[in-house]
Parts: sequence; C-alpha cells; structure tokens
Amino acid sequence: DYTYYRLRQVDFNSAQSYSQIEAVYMSNDKVGNALVYPNPVIGTMTLKIIGKVYNEYQIIDAQAKILSQNKISTYENETVIPIDCSDLANGLYVLVLKGNEKTERLKFVVYTK
Repeated sequence: DYTYYRLRQVDFNSAQSYSQIEAVYMSNDKVGNALVYPNPVIGTMTLKIIGKVYNEYQIIDAQAKILSQNKISTYENETVIPIDCSDLANGLYVLVLKGNEKTERLKFVVYTK
C-alpha cells in the first residue's frame, strides 16, 4: 500500500507553496491491524480493521477524557466502520480499540474550516 504526502508552506505574508508529492510504501504487516482515514477528519472517518477481532472502541481527547464509547463487531478478515466525528472540536484525539487479545491506539486529528 502506498501513502502519498505533500507539504504546504505558508509564509508570514500569506504566500504559500507546495512540495512535490512523495509516495511511501508501507506493507500491511508493518502498519498494524487497524487504520483510520481520512486523517485529518472532516465530519466522518472510516475505521478499517484487518485480521483482528475488537469488541469496543473509545474516542479520547488530549486530556484523557473518554468522549465516546461504542460496542462493535469485527471479523477475522476485514471490517469497515464509519464513525461520526462531526460533534468533535478541532484537535488531536485517540481512537482506542479494545479486544480480547490486545488494545490498539490510533491518533487522529479533527479539522473543520
């Protein structure tokens, strides 16, 4: 799987420029069992889980306060779950996935214009 990056620089005089697009290859076995996209999130994000079983997720803010907690059903192959983030303010959050075998944490940013 490829992830594409591009940087935007904004100067003090509001002039902006963009870097070239760079592709980075990341194999699924090295990036973990779950991912969220798009990141930053505007409105709804998608949680994609591959190969692991989780039964709950929590959304935690920067002060470690649990903002949302929901039961989920995932399967050994692939599970895709939409998560509404429209009530969250701009900022950094952590999505905590809890299962019988492990707990996984994924950082994400909420950004609304």
